[in-house]
Amino acid sequence: MYTDFMRPAIIPEREADLIKAGFKILKKEDITINVLQSLKLDDKRKISFIEKNVFFALRPLAKKFGGLLGSNIHKEF
Repeated sequence: MYTDFMRPAIIPEREADLIKAGFKILKKEDITINVLQSLKLDDKRKISFIEKNVFFALRPLAKKFGGLLGSNIHKEF
């Protein structure tokens, strides 16, 4: 099983790379909706974790990287 987040235009190239590496594509499924739901359900826990465990100067970066609601990562999904 393989999953990644990438722009749709990159998918054919990535699939070709996987086949060249010896993998067989048995099934393809777009799980974007599931990822968005997961990000939504986990948002409060991640905010709490960041606030409690990340040095205050690095919190904005951790929030962006964590895919919090409103972050660029979240918006790009």
